[in-house]
Amino acid sequence: MIKSSHENRKSYRRLVLWNRHAMALFLLAFPLPGAGSGQPQRLSSIPLPTGSSYPMGLAEFDGRLFFKASDGIHGMGLWVSDGTENGTYLVKEGNAGYYSGPSRLTGYQGMAYFITYETGKPVLWKSDGTPENTIPVISLSNDPSGYPVGDLTVANGQLFFVAFDELNGRELWASDGSPEGTAMLKDILPGPNGSSPQNLTAVNEVLFFQANDGERGFELWRSDGTSDGTVLVKDILFGTIPHLRSFTPFKGMLFFMASDGNRGSGLWRSDGTESGTILVKEINPGLIHSGMDRLTVWDGLLFLSASSSQHGAELWRSDGTEEGTYLAVDIIPGSVGADPRYLTAAADKLFFTTRGFPDITQELLWVSDGTAGGTAVVQGFQRDFNALGIYPLGTLKNTLFFAAGSEPHHNLLWISDGTPEGTFPLKNLMLPEGIGASMKWLVEIDGTVYFPASDFVHGLELWKSDGTGNGTQNVKDINPLTNSSAPKIASKAVVKDKLFFVPKPIPINQELWATDGTTAGTYPFADFKPFPPAEISSLTASGSMLFFVHADSKTGRELWSSDGTPEGTRIFIDQAPGQLSSESAFLTDVHGTLFFTTQKYSGGTLLFDYQLWKTDGRPDNTKALKTLDRIFNLTAASTRLFFIALEAASGVELWTSDGTEEGTHLLRDIQPGQASSNPDDLTSDGNRLFLTADDGNTGRELWLSDGTAAGTYLVKDIQPGPEGADPTYLTVVNGLLYFRAGENSTGLELWRSDGTSDGTYIVKDIRPGPEPSYPAFLTNTNGTLFFSANDGRSGNELWKSNGMLEGTMIVKHILPGPLGSDPSQFFSAGGLLYFSAYTSPHGRELWRSDGTAAGTDMVADLRPGPASSAPDSLDQLNGLLLFTAAGNSVDWELWAVPVERMHRAFIRGKVDPGSPDEKPDLTDGIDIFTYLFLGDPVLPCSSSADVDDSGDLEITDGIALFLYLFLSGPAPAGPFPACGIDPTPDGLPCEIHPLCAQVE
Repeated sequence: MIKSSHENRKSYRRLVLWNRHAMALFLLAFPLPGAGSGQPQRLSSIPLPTGSSYPMGLAEFDGRLFFKASDGIHGMGLWVSDGTENGTYLVKEGNAGYYSGPSRLTGYQGMAYFITYETGKPVLWKSDGTPENTIPVISLSNDPSGYPVGDLTVANGQLFFVAFDELNGRELWASDGSPEGTAMLKDILPGPNGSSPQNLTAVNEVLFFQANDGERGFELWRSDGTSDGTVLVKDILFGTIPHLRSFTPFKGMLFFMASDGNRGSGLWRSDGTESGTILVKEINPGLIHSGMDRLTVWDGLLFLSASSSQHGAELWRSDGTEEGTYLAVDIIPGSVGADPRYLTAAADKLFFTTRGFPDITQELLWVSDGTAGGTAVVQGFQRDFNALGIYPLGTLKNTLFFAAGSEPHHNLLWISDGTPEGTFPLKNLMLPEGIGASMKWLVEIDGTVYFPASDFVHGLELWKSDGTGNGTQNVKDINPLTNSSAPKIASKAVVKDKLFFVPKPIPINQELWATDGTTAGTYPFADFKPFPPAEISSLTASGSMLFFVHADSKTGRELWSSDGTPEGTRIFIDQAPGQLSSESAFLTDVHGTLFFTTQKYSGGTLLFDYQLWKTDGRPDNTKALKTLDRIFNLTAASTRLFFIALEAASGVELWTSDGTEEGTHLLRDIQPGQASSNPDDLTSDGNRLFLTADDGNTGRELWLSDGTAAGTYLVKDIQPGPEGADPTYLTVVNGLLYFRAGENSTGLELWRSDGTSDGTYIVKDIRPGPEPSYPAFLTNTNGTLFFSANDGRSGNELWKSNGMLEGTMIVKHILPGPLGSDPSQFFSAGGLLYFSAYTSPHGRELWRSDGTAAGTDMVADLRPGPASSAPDSLDQLNGLLLFTAAGNSVDWELWAVPVERMHRAFIRGKVDPGSPDEKPDLTDGIDIFTYLFLGDPVLPCSSSADVDDSGDLEITDGIALFLYLFLSGPAPAGPFPACGIDPTPDGLPCEIHPLCAQVE
């Protein structure tokens, strides 16, 4: 029924007033700082560790510890410590930057020698541990190739190293500690290229190394510290790439791995003469590389990990003779091999690690006395794909110190005496992220080990330990300054209008937090401190419940659930009772059904097999669907589950499940037989699944599946041949798939596909020619594809595309110049794209865009000036954009900002976009009156009818338009007469304005 004009007007006014009152109530309930309602509000501060000094490059000289660190004031400088707080002090100030400061610390003549970079040039220094006697020796030339001064090594009373100069390239240098006694030792390869010496190793008074003289390739050389005494030892195998590895002193000789081209790879030794450089044992006949590595001396023997076609990679031992070199233990019989790594010698035992088989996520710590019967597993650790596994750091007598664990605190400090009961976390300490690198992280001095670690109170600082908990102490808090530069959310999920999340960085005993978008509604939801170390991950909403993986020392890693209340938060199912873990993982919701994986548990033993499970949220309706060698990357598409699995017969391939045992099966063996196609990038368009895979012929290309074997096929061989186009960033927009792919003529560029070969093609060669533009962070925002790209002129900036060549363009030059603003952290909310971008005046802050240059701006400068708040972990809840950022506080901070309506371009006063004339006319005025009094026609852009820009649609708008048209009254407010964005955004919607669609 049509209402009277009076009733229509009253209804409309009530609606406008109600909207205004609702907004006012919202602002009262959610006060925001600063001017305007669009400013972010800090919801909560979560205490963070204090600043880190990042102690690195630890070395012992004359009973003292030398290392580089930063106190937050004097740059990354040289420090020395006697193990006490007062005896730990700065010796030499350094430069700003994590990777700057002294490097290559080496003891020589009772002094510490090291390299620094002063105004970009390397300088050799020496120090006795006092500021006054820390002096430069010589300034060296900077290598334009980026290689640093390398391998400071002492042999025969001299300090050897590798350095660059413009005339001779990289060559071998020597020093007696004085400027005049520091020079290139020999020009092995005359000319500016240099011989690039490597692997400098001292054996008694002889320096061994490999170098390329330009005639014989990289071969074995020796030096006695003189030019004439720097000579080729033996021409083993010509090659322009270094082929000698694992230089290790043993029994007064040099042992290493090599192949002479006639015999397979094996163990060699050299006494420094050509005749005395011989093959000890051919380990892998017929093959140049045996994978032999990690030579370790222990108990008068040489141990190594070596690979042969018969045994795979296993543990070998040698006394230096052919007959005394043999397989020590065949851990995994057959050709696969256990691949022992990180061989570490203690006083009376040898430690090493291996991966589990066939479970590559299992990491095992082993101990050995050098015999098969004396080699046993100490303890197993779950190794997530993003975790570091086990990394031995060093020993103290018979105790091994090592890093172990899994996300999110995978670098915990552990110790082991070689028994399961003697293997445990020493203290709640986190070790550096780069702990697995070749840099030495642990140094022993007089029965005490020193290492960098964080206790989540002092940041990353210098610690020491005697192998006991009480004897593990912070030496000194070198950098007490606060540091919250990269707050993030480790895991999150929305359930019942609350965002549940786990802060990162986080304390070792994690807490589960919740927020409803208000300060009062942001709080620790539940903590699990009674049983450290507690870990919470994989937060997933399914139905009306929250599921997550929780691990602690009481229940192991198991599946937990919550109904949204603390009392309703409990372990869901304990499949491996006690401290054993079922290793629940890959939680995935498919229309209210939760799928997840576990490791199979039977008879008190955790097996290598993996099981796929499903549940409707009731423990008694939770069942296993399939047992396989490995299961990962669960992905929902329509009502089906797709996943990747490993089984011996088919390798790693694509599987599917409809939630039944019989409906859980291999979808297609894309690379037939035991070989693997290794599917990846599983992406659903709602009904179908796009993915990438390698069928063994075309390389990694784009594939599509409808859930049937026949409907699983290669979409297009974009880069013909075995190389493949390697598609990534698969993103669906308006039923089309967009992705990044590369072929020889264009490099990595933006592509699109409708699932057919003909419908799969490059959208635009953004950086013309073979140089790639590297499209990244592809994101669907209100039907427009946003991404970052580098056109070779503007740097990495924000781009958009409608799938057409002419519709693919840069949105805005946020940071003019060749570098670009490097946008990242893309997130869609309210029809706008929110993202992080960098500018020189403001650092990296939160930005938003409606796809136009005018509509792309910074939301707020949370850390005023060039410092960055580094927004991260963006999410949407209850009309708010939630994100983490480092404001000016010392804490981890969660922020919220109202999600604003997308601002469309329009022409003020042009209400009827279908009229032939783009200027406002009589029909536009009539449309305003008929809408106000009759509710017809429906206005696609209400903002255009607000002629006086009051924020309301009123009769005065129609009158104002008629006055302008017929009585020379004031022109409509902007934007007028051309398309543009409302200069005073209000609550009036503008869903579409056809005349302005092309300028968006």
